[in-house]
Amino acid sequence: MDRLCEQAISSYVEALRASFEAIPTDRGCVVITPFLRSDNECIELDLITQSEGKILITDNSDTIAYLFVHGLNVGRSRELRRLLTQIASRFNVQIESDEIFKLTDIDSLGESMNSMLNTIQDVSYLIYKKVRRGPVSFYEEVEKFLIGQEIRYDPQFPVQGKSYIHNFRFHLDDRKHILIEPLTATSPHAALVRAERLALWWIDIGGLQPQYRKVAVVDDVGKREPLWHGRPSSVLEQYSDAVVLWSKKERLLEAVSE
Repeated sequence: MDRLCEQAISSYVEALRASFEAIPTDRGCVVITPFLRSDNECIELDLITQSEGKILITDNSDTIAYLFVHGLNVGRSRELRRLLTQIASRFNVQIESDEIFKLTDIDSLGESMNSMLNTIQDVSYLIYKKVRRGPVSFYEEVEKFLIGQEIRYDPQFPVQGKSYIHNFRFHLDDRKHILIEPLTATSPHAALVRAERLALWWIDIGGLQPQYRKVAVVDDVGKREPLWHGRPSSVLEQYSDAVVLWSKKERLLEAVSE
């Protein structure tokens, strides 16, 4: 292989490796990948240890729940169910009861994760059976609000933590050093994972960068409101300086002016 090609592949693999995050759970771990769904949300895989050395990889029904939230009811469409069957067969995974999953072992873990990622991306793109363009992401909604209020911000702002550098969606300076991180989810489990991940980020930067005010903006509109009840809400309240519900978005102005 040409040396340039070898360097390109090696460089890409290393960059990809650095883009993954893993959160340990009592059953295994949640892997947050740099691969995106059709709404630009990072794909998350839940790895659960099973008996006899097997590992269950699942999306915890997040992907099909995403389709449902946006008005695409798989259960009521014979055509969509046919397409799901085709996708599952092509990538050798299973789709049952709205869950995308695959049972594998350590030796085949990488290949199986790749199959899951391809499947989730393919399923998420079924959203275009309903709309011609990608849905506006929650991050874009928050950004439009900041622009509409003429609030200046730095996007994808890097902050050094004890472990590594974290990139926050929005940073407001004006001598206040405010970090704003929007959070959205399509299931209670995903809400908890995202809340715990952000809490870890807050903790990781807190010791080195105490000057930052930490603000979480939660997508609680419509069907997403109950997803944040209980532990997700408690975690965010415990570790954030302010938690703003998007149903009361005007309070974001208060949070950034304090």
